[in-house]
Amino acid sequence: MWYTRIGIPQIIRDILAAIGIVQTTADDIETKVDTSITDIGAVQTTENNIETKVDTIITDVGAVQTTVDNIETKTDTVITDVGAVQTTVDNVETKVDTAITDIAAVQVTADAGVAETVLHDEHFHSREHWFGTGASRTTFTPYEVDSGTSGAYGTWVELLGTGVTPVEVGKVEYDPHRITIEDIETNQKLIRLQLFAGANGDAPSAQDATNVTTTILRVDTGDKGANPVEIRNARIAVGTALQCRIAMEGQTTKFIKFFLGIHEYDA
Repeated sequence: MWYTRIGIPQIIRDILAAIGIVQTTADDIETKVDTSITDIGAVQTTENNIETKVDTIITDVGAVQTTVDNIETKTDTVITDVGAVQTTVDNVETKVDTAITDIAAVQVTADAGVAETVLHDEHFHSREHWFGTGASRTTFTPYEVDSGTSGAYGTWVELLGTGVTPVEVGKVEYDPHRITIEDIETNQKLIRLQLFAGANGDAPSAQDATNVTTTILRVDTGDKGANPVEIRNARIAVGTALQCRIAMEGQTTKFIKFFLGIHEYDA
């Protein structure tokens, strides 16, 4: 050491050596402080990075919350739409039920039409029985019915009494099928012929009665009896009387004479 060479006393040398040690320690401390400062800087940088990441996380959480809010809004919209769809489905179900009811009603009507068609077919293929005056099936004398005054209907005349039908055992209904004109008092006049099912005393007096069957005729004396006149009437329970009256165009108390044919039916 330099102080040894110049002869400095030992104590001074010790002091100087201690100073050197201190200097070395100071240098070490300074180095460590520098290192600590560097480390603190790194920690600060890390803290800054953490803050940045936290800010990013907070931003992301906000975005997630917004997304959740949007999902909730869309869910509410979907629920509303589902409710509307349910209402539409309910309306469709109601309309389908109504349509089914209507179809059932149409089916009933169609079935009734088919049944009526079948009845008509049976009508034309069942036995026919003809009657003349006194509801006789063997007489050659026709019924005679007179018109009223000045084109009005005349008095009801009973064609079949309550004991006339059934002709055939076991039959439960009948209908007047057609008439054959045997004679007419006045030629080529329009004639309204009405039939009423029931007792003579129950027959309507009104000229425009609705509970009767009405047929319009125009007969020439030259072709009377040639073409039977078709009658359309609802089926009548056997044992029910049948009444007839006529009105003749512009005529008073003019007669027509005719035979009556009926069909009878099973249950």
